[in-house]
Order: sequence, then C-alpha cells, then structure tokens
Amino acid sequence: MFEDVDPKARRLDIFVTGISHFFFWRWRMIDYSYKITYEREQDYWKLIEHGMTKDTSHRSHEFETRNW
Repeated sequence: MFEDVDPKARRLDIFVTGISHFFFWRWRMIDYSYKITYEREQDYWKLIEHGMTKDTSHRSHEFETRNW
C-alpha cells in the first residue's frame, strides 16, 4: 500500500499541507493541513483517524530559506 516505509513502523502519519488560502500563509498565520493516521495491523494498514489539523512547520522553513 505504501512505498519506502520502515518495515518495523507501527504508525504512519500523513500530512497534506497548503490547503489554506495563499494569503494566510503569507501573513504567517496558521496553515491548516489534513492529517491521516494509519496503524499496522498484522499484514495491513488500518485507518485510525483523519481530519483537519493546524500545522506551523512552514513558518520555520520560511525563515531558514530567506536572506533576512
């Protein structure tokens, strides 16, 4: 189902970012992302939860890549 996942991994969190409007990101506000969580059940991945979440990881990336 998934590629390049550690065979010993028990949990997998997937974040889909960039869902919020472009201007919210530019104004350094919280960017909402969609989070999907799977857990390994024997030989398959079971969906545990999914839904919108707040993600601020883009803020640290923005300041690290700019020449201020």
